[in-house]
Amino acid sequence: MPEIDSSPILTNNQVLSIMTAIDFKTIGYCSFEPEFAEMIRFRENDPVYWRNAFEVAEFASRYKVLLQRAISKTLGKLGLSYKEVGLEA
Repeated sequence: MPEIDSSPILTNNQVLSIMTAIDFKTIGYCSFEPEFAEMIRFRENDPVYWRNAFEVAEFASRYKVLLQRAISKTLGKLGLSYKEVGLEA
């Protein structure tokens, strides 16, 4: 796949839940939001779908629901703990 066509959703799919949770904890929003906002402005993505997706991701990260299984599984594969990535369980 050419680098210009690489999508973070496709290339980082196993660590997206961790990255999203860390982003919300450390900076208060998902670092992918600006990229998706630009795609929405150019009508390359559906604004309603992505607004809802980011709202659910923020809620899930903030209240530690929905993503916990995916985060735990991926951290286990990487041999990392919640503490090591800044996500105290």
